[in-house]
Amino acid sequence: GDDGKLYIVQARPETVASQKKVGVIEDYKMLEKGSDVLAEGRAVGKRIGSGKVNILKSIDEMSSFEKGQILVADMTDPDWEPIMKKAGAIVTNRGGRTCHAAIIARELGIPAVVGAG
Repeated sequence: GDDGKLYIVQARPETVASQKKVGVIEDYKMLEKGSDVLAEGRAVGKRIGSGKVNILKSIDEMSSFEKGQILVADMTDPDWEPIMKKAGAIVTNRGGRTCHAAIIARELGIPAVVGAG
C-alpha cells in the first residue's frame, strides 16, 4: 500500500499441486475396443472416465444428473460445480486448459476433455 505495508486481501489454500504424487506412473488401457472417435479436445489430467453420458444444455436440467454419469455441456461456470462434483468425467464443447471446467476437474481429480466442440 501507500503506507509501505503489505496487505493480503484474499487468501485460499492451494488445492492442485500440493496433492500430486511425485514419481507415480499411471498406465491405463481401454478394456473394450471402441468404435469411431466421437469427439476430440484437450485432455485434463491423466485419467480415463467411463459411464452413462448425460448431455445438459443448461443448469436447469441439473435434477436429471446422477452420480457417476459423464457430464457433457457446452461450457461450465461456478453454478455447475454441484453437478461436476458428482460427475464420473466431464466433457465440454468449449474451453481450454484454463477454463472453469478444466480447473475444477483438476482440483477434484475428475477426468475431463474440454474444447471438444
